[in-house]
Amino acid sequence: MTFKPLTAWVVLSVMAATTFAQFERPRKKLIQYGWGVPSPAFVRANIAEMETKCPFFDGLVIRTQGGWKSYPAHVFRKTPFDPNEFTEDITNLRATEFRRFTENFILMWGTCEKGWDWFNDSDWQAAEYNARLLAYVAKAGGCVGICFDPEPYNGNLWHYPSLPNASTKSFAAYWARVRECGSRFMRAIQSEFPNIRLLTFFWCSLFSDIVDIPDPNERMERLSKHSYGLLPAFLNGMLDAANEQVIIVDGNEPAYYYREPEQYFRKDGAAVQTQLRFAASILEWDA
Repeated sequence: MTFKPLTAWVVLSVMAATTFAQFERPRKKLIQYGWGVPSPAFVRANIAEMETKCPFFDGLVIRTQGGWKSYPAHVFRKTPFDPNEFTEDITNLRATEFRRFTENFILMWGTCEKGWDWFNDSDWQAAEYNARLLAYVAKAGGCVGICFDPEPYNGNLWHYPSLPNASTKSFAAYWARVRECGSRFMRAIQSEFPNIRLLTFFWCSLFSDIVDIPDPNERMERLSKHSYGLLPAFLNGMLDAANEQVIIVDGNEPAYYYREPEQYFRKDGAAVQTQLRFAASILEWDA
């Protein structure tokens, strides 16, 4: 079977979750990700060819087969995953002889099932369970962490006007709830994987047009209408609960459209400071 490399992901910034101190910049890593995300079974059967033909990659994003039998494997769904569906995934990951690909991540979709809502305790408990289970699979399978893709391929849980209770609950109420859930999400995955790495395709790299608005009320007004307006609240909740071993990576997906070296240079130099300013702005608004 021929393996064809797909979209590569260049990690542009690394942020330690619980400290804003200076840190030594690590070597950039190249992670393979694309439409054809391989399953653990495929990786096990083809790992030698994959590593030979793609020596420039440091690791893969891997999509479990578990969680897809009854409904697409969205973490934010109304029912919990069946843990038995993941037994074969763990077996295949453990049996795979990784030599070159040492930085591997289990894919976690951040879209939601239709009608799922942050304020529905049953919905959230299912999501929390699913997040914990995928973290367990990643740890048990020898991966370094989770690749969290927040893009709403189906339901958008980050867009306040689209949410089920938006007509009766304010954006501030949703913000507080999503931040609380972000903390619970982080505690759940840490309980299974204390030193987890979270590779994301974007966090605050989406909000360069909002982060420097001086008026916190105006910032929140803009976010209340933004397609990903509640995503920073979720991130701040994660930072509230993250231990000192957790690493969060912003993959800066907008870099797909960069055409000049200067764009990479400017973004690489500003990425961490942008995220820290946004976090500080949010804390100011919450206070």
